[in-house]
Amino acid sequence: ASLLLATLPAFLTYCRSSMSDISASALVVLAFFFAYLGLARQKRWPIYLAAGVLGLSLNIRSQLILFAPLLIAMPLLKLKTSRLRWILHCFGVLAVFAIASSPLFVFNARQFGSPLATGYQFWVPETYQAALRLPVHYVAKHAHMFWTECTLQPRDFGVANLFGSGTYFTPAFVILLGSGLALLRPTRFTFSAGLACLTFFGVTMTFAFVDVRPYLPLLILLVAVAVLPIDWAIDQLVRRGRIVLAVCVIIIFGAACAGYPSQSGYLPERGHWQAWDALRLRYTEGLPVAFRAQKAFVQTIGQEPAIVLSDIDPAYLNAVLPKGFVAAPIDENHHYRFSRLWRYGKSEAVSLVRRSLANHLPVYALAVSPPEIAAEVSRLPDIEGYQWVAVTVSNPSAAVVELLPSRNQ
Repeated sequence: ASLLLATLPAFLTYCRSSMSDISASALVVLAFFFAYLGLARQKRWPIYLAAGVLGLSLNIRSQLILFAPLLIAMPLLKLKTSRLRWILHCFGVLAVFAIASSPLFVFNARQFGSPLATGYQFWVPETYQAALRLPVHYVAKHAHMFWTECTLQPRDFGVANLFGSGTYFTPAFVILLGSGLALLRPTRFTFSAGLACLTFFGVTMTFAFVDVRPYLPLLILLVAVAVLPIDWAIDQLVRRGRIVLAVCVIIIFGAACAGYPSQSGYLPERGHWQAWDALRLRYTEGLPVAFRAQKAFVQTIGQEPAIVLSDIDPAYLNAVLPKGFVAAPIDENHHYRFSRLWRYGKSEAVSLVRRSLANHLPVYALAVSPPEIAAEVSRLPDIEGYQWVAVTVSNPSAAVVELLPSRNQ
């Protein structure tokens, strides 16, 4: 199972990124582990742990609330106790889940005015509203996406193309998964786990965002099912039973671990081995141009506090610049212009620059190349008595201009 997980293309892809997919999936898997432990040993405390861990996962991804049916494991316990204690424990596990997930709702209430509001509603309200509608016609789009993945058909550009090869899983993995479902034995745990997984899958199929990425926690959980055929095959080889069928299963398992057959890249090319592609993967272009530009900027300007106007995403620029620097967009042409609750445009840029000058703070504009800064100068705030002057930068990774008093003043 560890080998099957480690070679799962989706797992490889998001282990390379700095986003929340792997950490959220890890908490979900841990919650399922504790739920299994509680039902297998007929103990209550592991199920309370499962509720707490699953609640914590909501603070990473609120979508993971769809796994909440897993908590039906508490009522499924066969412990002999009074009805009142049974009811109290059922409510107790819900209380633990609610307390563990409460930081998310407290944060949303403080930041966005409502426990159910999120940053998506703040920055991209159209996407948020589309997600709330849960339209059924998105189901067909999700189904088509899975069909193209399973059959290696050409598909549209996806998130996996940004962080990896573009592949999430291979047909060999799907074959193992189908065989594993046939070998799955019905138990109290498989009932609660299956209900949680089906709820997660069914509701996610109605999301406006059509990509395999939201299904990553489910893909990782399904590794436990996909590994069942290889367990069966090894058992058959030991017993010298259905040797031919067992060898076929082992070959399919090897193909799943090798990631063959698959397609990679955009436009996608067939006949790829995902494991081989992962081994050969290397950074051929060095650091991103925006990162190189801010590094060259700091080397040129120094550590003194300043205001920086740039087309480089201000959220990332503020994260990497030294303390005291404040980055902002040049005008209304930025990534966050779709928000209905927050506005930053030409007038806000002018106001920011005027306040900076009043507080004797230097004002700069940063771009990744001289041609880009030349195109941006016309968009920069026009302040009476001041002009934008080019700053000599020894590193060609950045181009900088500074707002200085006009020479004729």
